[in-house]
Amino acid sequence: MRYLILLTLFLSVLAATAQTDARRNLPLIKPNWITNPGAEADAWKPNGWSFSVADDALTSGYGMTVREWNFGCDEKCGLPPKAGNNYFRLDCQPDREKVSNYRDLYQDIPVQSLKDSLKKFPVEARFSGWVAGYPTVGTDCAIFRVSLRFLDAGGQQIDSTDIFHTLKDFRDLDAVVDDDHPMGGKNHKFIPFNMTRAVPVEAARVQVFFSNDNRCTAEGQEYTSVFCFDNLNLAFHRREGEQKK
Repeated sequence: MRYLILLTLFLSVLAATAQTDARRNLPLIKPNWITNPGAEADAWKPNGWSFSVADDALTSGYGMTVREWNFGCDEKCGLPPKAGNNYFRLDCQPDREKVSNYRDLYQDIPVQSLKDSLKKFPVEARFSGWVAGYPTVGTDCAIFRVSLRFLDAGGQQIDSTDIFHTLKDFRDLDAVVDDDHPMGGKNHKFIPFNMTRAVPVEAARVQVFFSNDNRCTAEGQEYTSVFCFDNLNLAFHRREGEQKK
């Protein structure tokens, strides 16, 4: 009987620990803090996002732009899992005069509601999504950047982490020509990205940032670079393995 009682107590403690760990792994407050994370709201200039230069559309529908996927595509032709109708795209045309052509898209996200959590325990930001680029040529003259930035109340950057891609990192898939939908016609493979960073206690805003810096003409080339992204997610979690000092 004594052993049965001890076993019951042990299993109860084990179950309680598992429940606590599960609660700690849940996102804080909400599962995704990004407004319009899949470019589904408002075409052309996406709702909730800001940009430095916008002389062309910043989103497109799948199958609606020449050389960018076929109408009705899914994961088999390179799309992210459960992709919607639209995606973000930064299209940089070569510029002989400026040598470098640059476009960006970013969103500032207030995180004041995390203050109580930050006082109690360390918090980490988890930023993920899917990116694609073309043309898939063996060059690094176009630089694609994904950034997760932390800003204080005055708008000053206090920490950040970045991922960089070039045209070398992406590949195309075979495309089937659809006579009923002549746009599209080229399928590009989306690849996932994941970024994790501790949230500074003094952070007032978090910025998710994307850019396409086309320097191809500087090398005597004339590649137009296109940087696409979709299915974005930003969540905050209790940082495991650390205690508040």
